Amino acid sequence: MTLGRQLFIGLMIVFALLVAGIETIFVANARRYLQQQLDAHAQETATSLALSLGLGMTSPDAALAETFINPVFDRGHFASIRLIGVDGRPIVDRRLGEVADEMPAVFRRVLAFDAPTGEALVSSGWRQLGRVLVVVHPRFAYGQLWHTTLETLAWLLVLFALALLALRRFLKGILKPLEAIEQAALAIGRREFGTVEVKAGSRELQRVGHAMNDLSVKLRDSIAEESARADRLHHQAFEDPLTSLLNRRGLEQQAQGLLSQDSEMSSGALALVSMVGLEEVNLTLGTTKGDELIQQLGEVVAAPVEGDSPVAGRWHGASFAVLLPNRGFESVRDWGTAVCSRFTALMREQSIPADIRVAAGLVHFDAQLPAWSELERQAGQALSEAMQSAEGGSVARHMTVGSADARTADEWRERLEQALATEGIVLYAQKVFTVPGNEVLHAEIMSRLLEPDGRAVAAVAFVPAASRHHLLPLIDRALLDQLWRVLEKPGALPQSVAVNISAQSLEQPEFRQSLKTRLLRSPALARRVVFELSGYAVVHNTDLAASFAEEVRAVGARFAIDGFELSGASLRVAHRLLPEYVKLAESYARNIANDADLRFLVESLVRIVRPLEIKLIASNVEDPAILQQLAALRFDGVQGYASDRPSPI
Repeated sequence: MTLGRQLFIGLMIVFALLVAGIETIFVANARRYLQQQLDAHAQETATSLALSLGLGMTSPDAALAETFINPVFDRGHFASIRLIGVDGRPIVDRRLGEVADEMPAVFRRVLAFDAPTGEALVSSGWRQLGRVLVVVHPRFAYGQLWHTTLETLAWLLVLFALALLALRRFLKGILKPLEAIEQAALAIGRREFGTVEVKAGSRELQRVGHAMNDLSVKLRDSIAEESARADRLHHQAFEDPLTSLLNRRGLEQQAQGLLSQDSEMSSGALALVSMVGLEEVNLTLGTTKGDELIQQLGEVVAAPVEGDSPVAGRWHGASFAVLLPNRGFESVRDWGTAVCSRFTALMREQSIPADIRVAAGLVHFDAQLPAWSELERQAGQALSEAMQSAEGGSVARHMTVGSADARTADEWRERLEQALATEGIVLYAQKVFTVPGNEVLHAEIMSRLLEPDGRAVAAVAFVPAASRHHLLPLIDRALLDQLWRVLEKPGALPQSVAVNISAQSLEQPEFRQSLKTRLLRSPALARRVVFELSGYAVVHNTDLAASFAEEVRAVGARFAIDGFELSGASLRVAHRLLPEYVKLAESYARNIANDADLRFLVESLVRIVRPLEIKLIASNVEDPAILQQLAALRFDGVQGYASDRPSPI
């Protein structure tokens, strides 16, 4: 119950007691006054009647006495009038019969009147004729008191209602700042650090409001300052100061993240672009001109392709590496040719010697995601081949894959469709543990493709082909169908489970509606599930991720980010979406033990997410030796072979 309602109810009770007290006092005084009037009326009537009888009679005469008594009695205010002779026998005895009352019987019992008796002697001269006894009937007093009570109560109730209306307006006015303060406190609880403007109210409420604003501003500024600091550190550690593109280390980090299964990349290429003859430019035109050409080459390779910006970085010297996600071979080859042509035209416009040329080596991959080292090696071979040409130019080749799971995209599509039709998609679970403590945080549910020979193929092998042929929503549906059946079995899984949802699935309204209906139908199960979305997806489609996070939270489930990158864009998205936790991209876990800059960035990330109540989890941790280092960095959890291997459910 709100404070305003409590105050209103309390004061309403006080007002009600006041009304009851005033009514009681008024009715008691009215009754006392009417009782006194009855007493006086009885005695006055007896005295007046005795005087009239004494003047009109010389001896006791019943007929004559009635002529005096009847008019008085017929006025109806009396219960009885009796004339008693000196011998004690009644001469005249008039009594009132039963009379119907309009007031409730309980009213007569609670506020009973005494029926007063007036007595006076009747004398004629010095001779006593008898005495008159007058008993007043209180029915008119009851009627008067009843109407007075009702009228007084009605007026008091009207005043009571007006007082309550005035009280409500008064409390609403003085407590209005409290409502704003409450909303500010709730916003802080939701990890939204806004401020409230307290214009009116008591001094105490104003002080509370200002204190709340100070707290919110300090938390917001602290997070913003730490985010800016982390962004600066990220620029220093992972960006090239000359071109403002990624440096080699930054590009490797992002590329390895994109080459994981969570990015849903179905195909693409790695391009190595190099300017041949930079030394001659530096000698003949100066290093300033050489730096200018490097910057221009960086602008050319980083230009958006079909509306989408590639991942570009300076490799070394005058060489650049560019990762082109989700591109066909023809598109990649045309891109390499266009880059060489545009930069060559720029050099000729600036009268750069003709022997200064640019070469590009591109390796295209399809159907499955290659290892970064192999991709880099084959791209280097393609660049060497292009540089051997006197004119430079571009060389594009298909990547040679030696994996046992090597299939074309169409072969993968056929195999996946067959598996979906025969329930060949099976579930595996890998537990995530706290650091330190080794307690289970949750279990991540993974899909595997069951081959005819009984071998389970990891999702990283078939996700690219599934993404290309838009089969990810069907795979997600199959995974969720099996997961609900497993969750209904007590003890089959830990209390909390996490499942990764593809961006392709979220782009389908029918998929989201079906998921929402399922969660609403099973609220107890919904509270056990955390839906993860890849860091690539939340950065590139933040609005979609935000609406999905709001939907699952509304039905009791939770939202988290997998494959989280240490970049300014990722930090801004995390602050907006406020996930349950973020799982650091696997490339960071591999390098955190040997990279001091990376550890420093992680420490900044911890200081950012702690006030936002976002847990930080290290993923793909394979070396048990770094667990203590993760605990020192204040990670909340760890996932990987170092703590648990995926096992079939």
